Amino acid sequence: MPEKSTFFLFLFKKNGLELQHIYSFNNDQFFIYGVNNHFIPNESFTAFISYETQLEKCKNESLFTYQPRRGEIVLDLGAVLGEETLYYSQLVGHKGRVLAIEANPAVFEVLKKLLRLINSAMFPFLIWLFLKRMEQ
Repeated sequence: MPEKSTFFLFLFKKNGLELQHIYSFNNDQFFIYGVNNHFIPNESFTAFISYETQLEKCKNESLFTYQPRRGEIVLDLGAVLGEETLYYSQLVGHKGRVLAIEANPAVFEVLKKLLRLINSAMFPFLIWLFLKRMEQ
């Protein structure tokens, strides 16, 4: 896990954020940040990440034409790190479901960890389906 240096913590604090955790995967290729009581996956080691900035990114990239509603089922094919999975799950609520599928084994490990963190900390009522790439 990368060290939370004093300067790095200062950058978060300067942006009005509290960095609580950093999880690193695949030789610092992928990260999960714990910021202001939210877990946020990202491919960059950065001090400029927040739940709100990731939500805006998600809205611009995948939610600009359709917004899932409460109770719906969302299939997140190629869920990658789970960035959109987080927001889909909030939109569909506890009566809806988000099925997050990722075939890349390296990325799948990050997605699994993120969903474990969220499930225990924030969304104990949601169900996700994970499909691993089948071994040949």
